[in-house]
Amino acid sequence: ISSSLNDEIPDQSYTVPGDFSAAAFWLVAGCIVPNSEITLEATGLNPTRNALLGILQEMGADITIENERMEG
Repeated sequence: ISSSLNDEIPDQSYTVPGDFSAAAFWLVAGCIVPNSEITLEATGLNPTRNALLGILQEMGADITIENERMEG
């Protein structure tokens, strides 16, 4: 994959599987693109894999977690 600074991501909806690791790229992209809003639905927040949320929050990202629940 290659890109240049003039490339733009089309303004449309993207579907990413509900795995936190697969969604991490989109979280970071949303943090670095001004006025972005990212919503992850039905994504597992395994404590061993979601340290990225804390790091992004420490860097100033406004992250809200809703509808937390335990499933097994």
